[in-house]
Amino acid sequence: MEQGVSIQVSGSADHQFYRRRHNSTIAFAIGILLFLLPFVEFKCGNMALIGNSGIGLVIGSHWKVSSSWAKNELRERMGKGKTEAESLLKDGPNIFAIAALAAGLFGLGIAFSSFNWRSMAGMCAGILAALMLIAVMVKFKIEMRGLTSGKKLGDDQLGLDVGGLLKIQFTIWYYFSLLAFIAAAFFNYMRDKLALRDAMAAAVDFDFQRQEQAPGN
Repeated sequence: MEQGVSIQVSGSADHQFYRRRHNSTIAFAIGILLFLLPFVEFKCGNMALIGNSGIGLVIGSHWKVSSSWAKNELRERMGKGKTEAESLLKDGPNIFAIAALAAGLFGLGIAFSSFNWRSMAGMCAGILAALMLIAVMVKFKIEMRGLTSGKKLGDDQLGLDVGGLLKIQFTIWYYFSLLAFIAAAFFNYMRDKLALRDAMAAAVDFDFQRQEQAPGN
């Protein structure tokens, strides 16, 4: 009897950090809030020309020009008027960014629920959000490869040696958001694993108690 009790107590005493329900909640919240910060920049050499935030990618807002010098430089080298130049900085909503944010919001919402499967659902949401953020990067890398090869915008149009100077770079906030979603998935995985282990320990303890009581019946 004492052995069964000690197993159950030991099983619930360790890994207290992973048992905390708010770990994944905080991780999801951080990953979502980081969408408000710059996620991606186009650079000419080491100087950022234009950039966009995570939420900007989601809603398809205009890419923000880093400075008035960069705006004039882009306009001059592209040989476009103000309206035409700004239209080239307008991109539609990024489906992968939308999916990443939606998965993060779902994970955050499910963390406040009382469903028994919330840890498994939270883990899946964290994994999906992380994969969609990676897909955002892959999409831009592929588009950038087409740009530098001159298929979309020739070097003459920009007035630059695009292949050698223009590059895309994801900011530290993008990577922090990615890590936050991965952490949220890991926390949910560990909590689900510990809950399963506790259930198995309780079943073993119940069976042990029943066997102890059997001879007296």
